[in-house]
Amino acid sequence: ELNQQFIEIYDLKEELSPDVPLEDITILKEETSIVNGELIFDQNEILSQFISYAVGCMFGRYSLDKEGLILANQGETLQDYLLKVEKEELELSFVPDDDNIIPILDDEWFEDDIVGRFYAFLKASFGEQNFERNLSFVEDSLGKDYKDGDTIFEENSIGKEMYIILSGNTEIIKKRGGVETTLATLEEGDFFGEMSLFDNSPRSATVKALGDVKLLEINQKNFLKKISRDPSLAFRMFEKMSLRIRTSDEKILNYIVEIKGLIDDHQVFI
Repeated sequence: ELNQQFIEIYDLKEELSPDVPLEDITILKEETSIVNGELIFDQNEILSQFISYAVGCMFGRYSLDKEGLILANQGETLQDYLLKVEKEELELSFVPDDDNIIPILDDEWFEDDIVGRFYAFLKASFGEQNFERNLSFVEDSLGKDYKDGDTIFEENSIGKEMYIILSGNTEIIKKRGGVETTLATLEEGDFFGEMSLFDNSPRSATVKALGDVKLLEINQKNFLKKISRDPSLAFRMFEKMSLRIRTSDEKILNYIVEIKGLIDDHQVFI
């Protein structure tokens, strides 16, 4: 539509067409791809750009209240920020960090650490009523990528995390006498490593990636938070764990029947 308006303004109807092929649009090259003639947005790239913008807002470089660059010079303060956005602090949608120091730690030790500040930015950007849903979207999008054959964890290693498969497949492997046996293949939506959330025992098996895999890593503290936000997650986990136990029971029963049959055959042969 804008192309059409400029063509009409400068009377270029005979020279130019308002239609531009998708492959000639360069402004979105980083975050999009063209599939079957359609523009497909890369969710991970979009989220990375959003997080980068959020950090910029935390330091006062950008603002939710005014377009463009706000602070860019060393030594500028919150007062300079308020002058440039032409608002009082209480009127701001999101207040940048006043000391320009944002701790990045494994756990939540400070109210103004990177996690707490990002939570506040997410609420300011899209509203508190959508916070839990948006946070779940961010968490799911920030999965960890593994390549085919990569080891997620080794048998007998110590871990404090469980994993949810966001995309791809993994295999559960047990090694005995130098021989590896695949116990199960897990797919998108499955989880593994959950026992480490409840005890301090070593991992009971090795898990490897089958092809490209994206995993969501959850430690005990994050697990409790996710359960509080979505109690149905606990039910879904117990449902899958129950199914696994039933499947294991059936395998054990089949092994017992096979062994009993071999013993009976041996006795008849004697």
